[in-house]
Amino acid sequence: MFFSFWLSHVPPIRLNSFLQKVSRSVRPGGEIFIIDSRFEPTSTAKDHILKNDESIYKVRKLNDGHKFQIVKIFYEPDELDNELVSAHFKAEVKITENYFIYAYGKKIT
Repeated sequence: MFFSFWLSHVPPIRLNSFLQKVSRSVRPGGEIFIIDSRFEPTSTAKDHILKNDESIYKVRKLNDGHKFQIVKIFYEPDELDNELVSAHFKAEVKITENYFIYAYGKKIT
């Protein structure tokens, strides 16, 4: 199963139940790969200000001026690894120098 820049929109309160559903969808030995954004102020759009605050909600402004509130979580490697373990995945969770967090793993039960 593959997730690309999607997991960061799952609220923390729903992450465990979501990963449990993923686990039920993957056979034992089946693989997952997740890639998403790290918190990095230089990676956002020029008219967005990325603040390192406690809020899981961020405002996104479209080119036509419309604004939307979205869920945006910047998971840390240990946090994501713990969640994957609890969902029966053995994974390696890593980060790149600036912009990305990624995980590769297998279902163990």
